[in-house]
Amino acid sequence: MTQLLIYPSMRRMAAIVAAAAMLAAGVASADDGETVRLSYDAYVGPFFVVSAEAELRLDGDRYRVVTRAQSEGLAGVLFSWQSEARSEGRFAGRRLQPRSHETDGQWSGEARQVRLSYDGAGPIAARISPPPDLSERDPVPAALTAGTVDPLSATLDVLLGIAGGGACEGEYKVFDGRRRYDMLVSPGAATDLPRVHTSVYAGLAQRCEFRIRRIAGFMKKQGKLGRQMTEPVLYVASPMPGVPPVPVRFTAETGFGDLRIHLTRVQRGRTILAIPES
Repeated sequence: MTQLLIYPSMRRMAAIVAAAAMLAAGVASADDGETVRLSYDAYVGPFFVVSAEAELRLDGDRYRVVTRAQSEGLAGVLFSWQSEARSEGRFAGRRLQPRSHETDGQWSGEARQVRLSYDGAGPIAARISPPPDLSERDPVPAALTAGTVDPLSATLDVLLGIAGGGACEGEYKVFDGRRRYDMLVSPGAATDLPRVHTSVYAGLAQRCEFRIRRIAGFMKKQGKLGRQMTEPVLYVASPMPGVPPVPVRFTAETGFGDLRIHLTRVQRGRTILAIPES
């Protein structure tokens, strides 16, 4: 029973870590074509629980985003989880238009898979394995997925806007294959982040506040984290010369304690900024 209650909470927290890594990749493509790779670690209270990384390729009017995340530490022992997500699409004017979104993962040995393909009006085909258990999760009517984008493309669009000199803001209709929600992002005041040993960045950062408006497909029984997460904030800054603003820190209050996601490594070509090994 405990595992069933914690399950949606762990998946939600891991999804946030993966999204933060993807956000970073979204603007971390240098002008000279060098790939920028970023890594993140997540902590709940004093415990190291999830690691994530992301890569982005921009080729003309095309984009491809890949994120990987997995449980770590005690969380990895008790509730083994790992996931890889991939989104491809094109730039359609100011907005991104996804072509496909795929996820492959495992939760405590159970394989999980999502396959979405798109036309200009939203997903036109979906393959979900295992299929949603409607005794545990609300259904998502097909009509609610019209005009939606995948979570990687939505968050990539937010950060590309910041890289272009815009504000940290936007409202997106999102469907990830199992859940339908609206993602709302709004700007906050600039913040001077203190130096901590778990992050490579300290200094001035742009504050981005966001919330999720649940529409359909969420677990009927939410774990402690899912019920009580409050005040989620993303901080965006340039961690080193030649790298545009990327997420450097994420914080939120949860039922298990403070959730903190820190940027731990930046690589641009052969230049690397990383936490010193102890």
